[in-house]
Amino acid sequence: MKKLILLGAPGAGKGTQAERISDLLGIPIISTGNILKKAIREGTPLGLEAASFINSGALVPDATIIGIVKERLSHDDCANGYILDGVPRTIVQAEALEKMGVEVTDVISLEVPDELIEERMTGRVICSKCGSSYHKVTLKPAKEGVCDRCGSELVTRKDDTPEVVKARLETYHQTTEPLKDYYAKKGLLVEIEGVGDVSEIRELEKMKKACQISAEAIKVAQSALQVGVSTAYVDDKVREYIVSQGARPTFLGYGGFPKSACISVNEELIHGIPSKNRIIKDGDIVSVDVGAFIDGYTGDNAATFAIGNVSEEAKRLMAVTKESLLRAVEVCVPGNRIGDIGYAVQSYVEENGYSIVRDYVGHGVGKKLHEDPEVPNFGKPGHGARLVPGMTIAIEPMVNLGRPEVEVLANDWTVVTKDRQLSAHFEYSVAITDKGPVVLTQWG
Repeated sequence: MKKLILLGAPGAGKGTQAERISDLLGIPIISTGNILKKAIREGTPLGLEAASFINSGALVPDATIIGIVKERLSHDDCANGYILDGVPRTIVQAEALEKMGVEVTDVISLEVPDELIEERMTGRVICSKCGSSYHKVTLKPAKEGVCDRCGSELVTRKDDTPEVVKARLETYHQTTEPLKDYYAKKGLLVEIEGVGDVSEIRELEKMKKACQISAEAIKVAQSALQVGVSTAYVDDKVREYIVSQGARPTFLGYGGFPKSACISVNEELIHGIPSKNRIIKDGDIVSVDVGAFIDGYTGDNAATFAIGNVSEEAKRLMAVTKESLLRAVEVCVPGNRIGDIGYAVQSYVEENGYSIVRDYVGHGVGKKLHEDPEVPNFGKPGHGARLVPGMTIAIEPMVNLGRPEVEVLANDWTVVTKDRQLSAHFEYSVAITDKGPVVLTQWG
């Protein structure tokens, strides 16, 4: 059951997305403007109250608007969910909704740059007679300035003039955008790119949801990692969290892997199997790799954590490995190539005196845990597959304190450094977009 709030600046495409989500989930769109007009037209008590304010030239109070919304949500068609579009517009309204007991499961924020919104809105024109809509760039009439249907003059609405559009965007940023932080703190916010084809936006939204759960699972693991606990205990906490979110642990049963997270200690690089007998000690460094699968998509991420009083050598290894990941993300822009990612990792790691593991690499990620292309942590700039918008990849530097050679233990899973020196592992799932890289698993 989905009870959604849709946020986004004027012109971000909320109407289109609301219709798509409504069709997909079979739930109604509750538009504040529409239900306010309907309540006034039908003469409901709250509608009459709202009309009295409007007729006197005053703004309708928040309490009246929220009351009308709650009244509409009591209808039978909202029993299985709804989409709120146009409310709340302020934190005061959001708090009023909460006090009235209006349930919300997710808050979706459509992210579109102001420049693109201004281009969309100021380019709109309508027929002065029949009301047909056109756009100066995306839906041009056959003859400039003339309606195809009735031959009348095309005009710009007052609401679509540059001055009014800028003012509306400023109002949004000041009064409505703070709602994103409000709902993010409650763990309800999902931000999606509002640029591009609506079907692509919907798919990226699903991917982001899987990645958010994966990232939170890393944080759960970090909280559970303490001196004296077993790696099995940490795995239990990770599994419990993922399941509580309606997802399933991607790694559990993957290729026969017996646990929900890979937990690797010290010289263990990847694929460590959690065990009741593996007890975390002061001075250990512990790598946790975890993914969550939901709505047909998976996330994938990893991080290495210092336990208690670790050596300066271990701290530096971890810091260099994480920085190499951040440098790799920076080059994830359309037009660059996979080799640019590998070079960003390799050049930084090797100039700091460490070695890159070559037996294991990053990969595409999405509907499956491992998809094309492979994303090595080494490479030549300008080589390999080209990065294009819509790609989602897992970048995961695996860096050794000593030599790069590794081997697999007798359990056929756990990979360790051959010289038994320390290894660190950090990973993000990253989307390639027209606006640049978007880290989908932002664990820290």
